Amino acid sequence: MAAKAKLLLRELKTVRAELCFMRNRTRQLETLLAEKARLVQENATYKRENQFLHEAIEYHQLTVQGMVLPE
Repeated sequence: MAAKAKLLLRELKTVRAELCFMRNRTRQLETLLAEKARLVQENATYKRENQFLHEAIEYHQLTVQGMVLPE
């Protein structure tokens, strides 16, 4: 009976350690997921800004070439 109790106690400690590891791993994954979402949002902002700058350059080039009529 004592041997069985020791075995169960050892298994319980192992399960607790694994649970603790999984909790830490889950927190890490949640943090990484939040960071990824932030970076996706930031990239979308940079993409819009980049598109605006390209359009401004194109407009300037057309103005310099005299292809855009003054307003």
